Amino acid sequence: GVCNGHGRCEASGDKAQCVCSSMWAGEACEGCQNGAFGKACDQFCPGGLATPCQGHGECDGGLQGTGRCTCAEGYVGADCSVSCPGLASGRSCNGHGRCRTALGLCECLASPADGFWASAGCTECALGFSGAHCQVACPTD
Repeated sequence: GVCNGHGRCEASGDKAQCVCSSMWAGEACEGCQNGAFGKACDQFCPGGLATPCQGHGECDGGLQGTGRCTCAEGYVGADCSVSCPGLASGRSCNGHGRCRTALGLCECLASPADGFWASAGCTECALGFSGAHCQVACPTD
């Protein structure tokens, strides 16, 4: 049907365009607005239409979408609202760890190649290590 049954056709001069009903989008009203999903585009991504995934991720929206958020680097949670420590450096956990839990806690790197890091934001060397990259083992007896 006209505008896929999800809008009305309006003419302006010699051109016609669809004006989509609420929740529908696209040139022919063939898809959901950003932040909406489901066969009728009647379900909303976490964070709602205004800020899907709190603006910190991508929502699996659209007619076949699940509404799940894939969070950007440094954000976790169902709606990507929890930020990880050390994000000000441009990378979560100051680039020395991974943000893994729904609470936004860092799991610091601990290997000879990556260094042995500690602290909430992975900014300090783990006990027994030092150096610029926390790769130097301190002597033990």
